[in-house]
Amino acid sequence: CGKDLAGKLSSFDAKITIANRDNHHYDEVIKEGYSYQSLKHLNLKGYDFIINTIPYPVLTRKILTTKNPSCQIYDLASKPYGVKKIDRDTNYHLLTKLPTKYAYLSSGKILYDVIKRMVNSYAGK
Repeated sequence: CGKDLAGKLSSFDAKITIANRDNHHYDEVIKEGYSYQSLKHLNLKGYDFIINTIPYPVLTRKILTTKNPSCQIYDLASKPYGVKKIDRDTNYHLLTKLPTKYAYLSSGKILYDVIKRMVNSYAGK
């Protein structure tokens, strides 16, 4: 889902950064023209949207302190999700209804459409 969504969001000239639990996709990420951050050193400063697809609380309290207050986090992962319940704020959106495990292309498209509407709404202001 993350890979498909990154491809779709590229049409916005979005700054896309991929982070995963190990470096096994590093070459592919760079080849696609995306930035890469290690989860060990993840810094969320400067991002408007964070999309998590890792079913483990990888967005720790320490990492979350680096995000801008208006940054929106969309969690597409299955349990136990990417952010512990105690660390979630009003800009955290748990999207458990999207069929990311079996229909990741559809889920990526749905999320792309939502973000596109938000960007267009913001640009119109």
